[in-house]
Amino acid sequence: MTEGPIFHLALSRDTNETPEDDYPGDVWFSAISIRNTSQGSSAGPAPEHGADLVVYPAPFGQETSIRYTLPKAADVSVGIFDVQGRLVEQFLPGFQTGGVHAFKWDARGCSQGLYLIKLVVDGTPSKIKTIKIDQ
Repeated sequence: MTEGPIFHLALSRDTNETPEDDYPGDVWFSAISIRNTSQGSSAGPAPEHGADLVVYPAPFGQETSIRYTLPKAADVSVGIFDVQGRLVEQFLPGFQTGGVHAFKWDARGCSQGLYLIKLVVDGTPSKIKTIKIDQ
């Protein structure tokens, strides 16, 4: 049996929440990070293929920041998809240098709900979900 990729998930809890903000027992996170660790450990360097992908805040209101780290120069594209799988917006297609890259997604024209952010690095996809809420 062939094993698939192994992912490391890191969550940063929102320390500004109060019990009155939501329903009892709800936990909100200010940042969510996912990294493909198939070729390395979560404590070690980023894998040769793939990238660290962070979306914050999560959930978000009008805009959210998307940050990723490339271990080396690569062909990159970032797409944002709605729950029906339709491409909502495409960012930064093309060749990029290694290092940290970041941008903001202005989602004011989008309805609230779940969105999938797909980062493709040299043909290897990484995906993360985020939620837009009306404020």
